[in-house]
Amino acid sequence: MARPKRTNGDAEAPNTEKASTAKPEDAAECFLEAREIKSSMARMSQKLSALYGRYENLGVDTLSIKECLKLEKDKNPPARLKRIMVMAAILNVIPTETEKDGQISVMPGLSVTGLNEATKEKIALANAYNDGYNTGLVAGSETNNKYPPGSEHRVKWSLGHIDGQAQRAIKRAGKPEKVAKQKRINDRAATQPPETQLEKDEASYRGALYDTGAEMPADPI
Repeated sequence: MARPKRTNGDAEAPNTEKASTAKPEDAAECFLEAREIKSSMARMSQKLSALYGRYENLGVDTLSIKECLKLEKDKNPPARLKRIMVMAAILNVIPTETEKDGQISVMPGLSVTGLNEATKEKIALANAYNDGYNTGLVAGSETNNKYPPGSEHRVKWSLGHIDGQAQRAIKRAGKPEKVAKQKRINDRAATQPPETQLEKDEASYRGALYDTGAEMPADPI
């Protein structure tokens, strides 16, 4: 059933407070910056596609590279791979051999050629930077840098940590109202201890989100 039209007295006027205080020049700057970022994203997407195409021509299995990029984000990549391999073996998605005791041997005869030392070191340095970046992004301490003092790996970790902290500051500076609101929620929860287990879990969840700078999902309507 269609809703009846509201008259001017039925509802409040739209909130135009922010629009009325914003300068036209600010809106133009926002538009230009957003357009440049979107253009940069499009260029990077094209660059990534070209990169994959170049390595495919060299015979690289880029599909597996993409899967490894996803796997790298998992908290426990070996466990995830094991679960996938076990299920794939059970469902006969991959070749298997049955042992005398009835157990299934997954991917018989699988062997790979390892990386040379120079490439291993290159990956290790990149991993050190990423670890530092992710630590800084969640406001982790510099004491998490476990690499030996004076080593290149320690320097890479520290550089990543600085960049991660900077990115965290940028994200938090862009949403001061939301951060302040979340802090008020946490402070109120601290003065009014939750009673039920559900309330305790929610309070803990909200606190963890605030500590990492993440946003609390909106409550369902």
